[in-house]
Amino acid sequence: PPFLLLSCSLFRMNPQELPPHTDNVEEELRRVQLALSAVFSPAPPPGWSRELANTYLVQFQSLAVAWIVCDLLLTSQDLNHVFFAAQTLHTKCRTDVSQLPPESLPSLRESLLTQLSKEMASPVVKTRLAMSIAALAVQMSWTSIVTDLLGTRNMALVQHVLLVLPEECASDRLYLSDENTRYKMRDALIESSHLVLQQELGLELWLAWIRYVPIPPDILVQSVVIDSCIQALQSPETMEVAIDVLVELLRMYPSHVLQNHALVNVLLPKLLALPMEQALTSDDEDVVRGYCRIMTELGESYLSIVCENPAHAIVGRVLKCTLIQERVFASMTLHFWFRFAGELENIASLRRRQELVDSYTPHLLQLLDGLLKHLQYPQHLHELSADRTDDLHRDRYYIGDTLEDCCRLLGGHTVLLRIGSHFPNPIQDWQSVEACFFAIQCIHRYIPNDEMQYLPRIMTLIPQLPPDVPPLRFTACAMIGKYAPWLAAHPDHLHSLLPYLADSLKLPECARAASVAIKELCDCISLGDSMLSLYNSGLQVELQDELELLEGVCRTVSRENTVNKHLASIVQPLGNRWHAELHDSNTPLKVILAEVERLTVIVRFLKMDSASLLELMRSSWQLLDLSTQRFPRDFRLAETACRLHKHALRACTAPCYAPLFDSLTKTCVESFEWSHQSPYLYLASICITEYGRDPAFTSRLLDMVNALAQTTFGFLQSLEHFILHPDVVEELFYCMGRMMNYCPASLTASPLLPSLFQCAVVGMQLDHRDANRGTMNFLEAAVGNIDVNSIAHFPLETVVSQLMKALVGELPAYSIDSGSGSIAGILWKLNTKCPQPLHQWMSTALEGLAPAQEKQDLLHSLAATSQNREEFNASVRAFRSACERHRKLAQGSSLPS
Repeated sequence: PPFLLLSCSLFRMNPQELPPHTDNVEEELRRVQLALSAVFSPAPPPGWSRELANTYLVQFQSLAVAWIVCDLLLTSQDLNHVFFAAQTLHTKCRTDVSQLPPESLPSLRESLLTQLSKEMASPVVKTRLAMSIAALAVQMSWTSIVTDLLGTRNMALVQHVLLVLPEECASDRLYLSDENTRYKMRDALIESSHLVLQQELGLELWLAWIRYVPIPPDILVQSVVIDSCIQALQSPETMEVAIDVLVELLRMYPSHVLQNHALVNVLLPKLLALPMEQALTSDDEDVVRGYCRIMTELGESYLSIVCENPAHAIVGRVLKCTLIQERVFASMTLHFWFRFAGELENIASLRRRQELVDSYTPHLLQLLDGLLKHLQYPQHLHELSADRTDDLHRDRYYIGDTLEDCCRLLGGHTVLLRIGSHFPNPIQDWQSVEACFFAIQCIHRYIPNDEMQYLPRIMTLIPQLPPDVPPLRFTACAMIGKYAPWLAAHPDHLHSLLPYLADSLKLPECARAASVAIKELCDCISLGDSMLSLYNSGLQVELQDELELLEGVCRTVSRENTVNKHLASIVQPLGNRWHAELHDSNTPLKVILAEVERLTVIVRFLKMDSASLLELMRSSWQLLDLSTQRFPRDFRLAETACRLHKHALRACTAPCYAPLFDSLTKTCVESFEWSHQSPYLYLASICITEYGRDPAFTSRLLDMVNALAQTTFGFLQSLEHFILHPDVVEELFYCMGRMMNYCPASLTASPLLPSLFQCAVVGMQLDHRDANRGTMNFLEAAVGNIDVNSIAHFPLETVVSQLMKALVGELPAYSIDSGSGSIAGILWKLNTKCPQPLHQWMSTALEGLAPAQEKQDLLHSLAATSQNREEFNASVRAFRSACERHRKLAQGSSLPS
């Protein structure tokens, strides 16, 4: 059970119900004990509830009096009280040391060491006390901690503190007034590391030091760590942590670093001498997993050795791990093969690269054999749970990537020949056939269209496969689609494969693969009449599968240049059906939504001339308006309709679509007015992008954004309304930002702009990533385009004040210096417009918000005319980091870690 119950109800409590805190140690101790009893006892003391007590304790933890109270609580006989005290002291040692005078820190340290030296029944209390000591050691720069502790000869104390010291020193929860204190302690740990590694202090302790302290490799060579770990592998009790240490050694000291060579020369032969065969055939899964981890990390960390000279011993051991029967363990090695292929490809000398590839070819061919076995579905696939099935498909996906890695080195033809050698003849089980099909599908990018050794036989075999095995049929359909370019060069196979795909559409388990395959065929082969007949045959498939088929029809008709011939047969059934559905009051939303998505596919992929597209959109406009008016509050329908308009505009091109410009902007304005759905603001942004640079449309675009803004201002009246509609805030300001970028003169001269600035000041308070970025995007665009002489008309001082609050952490800050719409970008552009007022605004805004020195540094960097944008960005980041550190130190931590 948790030691503190942080329920939502505590945030709704009236703070006046809480007993007051006091600086009187005895009284505060008594109240804390009562509160702890209320939290942990079945029957809370009179006047206390569990929620009230929890709130009291959370507040208590941030107080200065907590230091002394917790020190007294450590002597309690109640384990819950002792743990709470140790936990609180650990948190305060991380965050609240500034509450104590520096001269009191040594006595606090001695008190904690004394408590830790006592006999305790609870290891968790010991750990918390050790973490408190470690955090305090960093805070007070106790750089001699290792020698001082070793001098006590209390090895239990030494182990507890030194185990947690490296991680505590590196923790980002340790708030320091000066980060150099952390680096000073880290340097001290490096200097003391030889003392730690000379002692038999336990594998867990060594692991922590290797992971968090950059120990010089020569010290590791001279230590007993490696031999101790190798020996510890033989014991079930110590094997797991020994593996962790060895893996960390490999990860932290790779072979390509020159300084690591001495360590590599010691570690490599010892790891190669491990009993791999025995381990990989063990009945203990932990043993198998552990040795696979070691050998995989060995291969990845020592890739420079593998790629300099043939290192068959290393690659061979990774290969053995890949070939083991358990797919879950074998899949651990797949990332090695990806990196292995990449490193070999990066060898500059083609001759040397080929020599190494030839040397490793036997390993790669064995790898292919193993991967094909791992691709096979289990016999009882239908009995697997959903999670196990997902894991299986994920592993097969990564195995497919590894097959491609093999093609990168050996070539597609060699890999195909190897896969073909595993093809069962005669077919005995569907799993092996499916595995070969899946593998061949994965390597399709590397197979030329003139391949005639295996593909003809496979394409001939597909229609003869057992029809009642959905996984096999699914993979066969997917493979057909991937080899559409090959089938385009060998169309004689289509007369048997197309019926196979059509029949597969009738099977729910195979329809997705079949529809995608048909689409891919249509992209390469002229199948217009047959595909149109198939699409109009009344197939009962899922909408997504139908859309794939429709896309295929559009693509093949476009390839054949027969759009005018087939346009009516494609579009007219949709229009008639849609019209009838809208006149039926019982038609559900999903039916209407499907019609809009079908029309979107037609607009995107049927390459009709501009006149035909304009006529299609004119005839569909009323149907679209009626659809959105029937379901005005449905976001998905609004989004789909706006996406249709966007694709129609871009497919037709802006000049040709101009006759519908007024209808389009009217749709944006009126639909947004009665729906308040943000996709219409996005559609308005598209209109600005396409027409904003043409002066003929500027005034109408300004009318559009004026109307959109007025509608938005009507229902965004307060910060609470902004919070309820973050998507509207985001799209409104992205839309206005585009207006400033594409036709700034019209908006800068408009009375709308000051109102947008006022709205943006509120938007900057919204703790929503996308809305905040949209707001900042507008501000940077607006600041960059407003005239210097009109600055007084805009609330720029308020904007700067909000930016400073964001930098110091009082307001959200999602973009400090990157992208379009960052704090640094706005300040930089303001500095080019009005440097003197900006300096004054920033100075005033930062008064009392930021440390004086950091404030001066930021103002100086802005005033330095020789500084470039990158240097200023770095100054803003440094200021942000300093303020964040200062804020954490000032506030401490109100919650236990």
